[in-house]
Order: sequence, then structure tokens, then C-alpha cells
Amino acid sequence: MSKFVFFHVGDDLIQPTRLVGSLRQSNPDAEIIMVTDAGTPKLEGVTERIEIEGDRKKIMLMRLTGFSAAQLKEPAMYLDTDMEVLEKIDVEKLLGDRNVLLCRRSFNKDSWFNINLRGMDFSEHRGLTLDQVYPYLACATVTRSWVPWGMMLKLMTQHLNPKYEIWYGDQEALRLYAIIEDTGEIDESEYACLPEFRDKFNPKIVHYKGSRK
Repeated sequence: MSKFVFFHVGDDLIQPTRLVGSLRQSNPDAEIIMVTDAGTPKLEGVTERIEIEGDRKKIMLMRLTGFSAAQLKEPAMYLDTDMEVLEKIDVEKLLGDRNVLLCRRSFNKDSWFNINLRGMDFSEHRGLTLDQVYPYLACATVTRSWVPWGMMLKLMTQHLNPKYEIWYGDQEALRLYAIIEDTGEIDESEYACLPEFRDKFNPKIVHYKGSRK
């Protein structure tokens, strides 16, 4: 029985409902864990709800705090909510002998990084491509336990500019983690495929991010 974990806060349950529904259809025996806060409405279909406290304005900090606070001692796949799981996934088999699998970027590698996203200044990445800044995506990560999330939370709070607690912090922490720890990879084209490439790659998971939502 595979474990899947996602983080969501807020009243809009459209995306997490779709994610959970797709998991129930493709992985009917899965354990689905929702990390959230007390103010978020209940969501049907989840196996367990884990509540944390935090500032929703610092959504990246809440996300890593929650994944760490879940304290899972078993392999699990951690997903964004704007995803649809299409096929059965054996998380433990996928992980193999690795402790962590990071989602390697497959698309838009040569696109320029947006240094003014959400009105924030990320000019330290000026002139760099998406792949140069964030080769790994935080939308689909597999870990053997909660320990890597604890390490990434520490990297965020002790080594990153506080602005990363608001946005990009999970990807920044993944990038730093991959430098200091041995990690494996899964491909975005298979485990977080953009819908416009779905027919070409026949993915296990589709990722409806951005305007594709």
C-alpha cells in the first residue's frame, strides 16, 4: 500500500478534491495524507489529516514544516494539489535503494527565470534559465522517511533569505539538499507531465500548473 502526501490550506478545495479523486481511482488502496491547518475545511477521501499552525502568507515555510511534522517513517510520494494521478504507483518500488527521488525538470529548460514573480524581487537569478536556477521541481518528491524534509526545513530557516518562506522556498531547499546529499531522480515528463505533452509521453501523473488549471 503506497502513501501519498499533499499540503493544502484554504477554502478552495477544487484542486485537492481532484487530486484525491484521481488517487482513489488509480490507487484505490493508497493511504492519502493531507497536511493542512485548522481553518481549512474537511476533505473527503483522505486517510489522515495532519494539522499544523503557521502563517499562510509564508506558504513555503508551512509546506516544509508540515511535511516534516508529519513524521512519516515509511516511503511516501509528496505531491502538489494541481495534479492528476493516472496510473498505479508503487512508491517503495519506485524509490528502490534511494532515500530521496527528486523530480527532474523536462520542459521549458531554456526559458528565462522570472525575477519579478508575484511582485517579489529574485534578481539574484537574473540572466539564468529555469533549469539553471531550479533543475528540480517540488511538485513530486519521494522520500524514505520524514528526515529529508526536516533537513530541507533547516536549510530554509537557517540559510535562505526570508522571502523564500513566501515563494520558491521548497525548490530552493530541494536544490541545496541535492548538493549535499545523494539523491535519485524521476522525470517531470512521467511524474508531473504538462497536459500539452500528455499524448507524447503517456505519463503516470499530469500537472495542471499555471494557466493550464
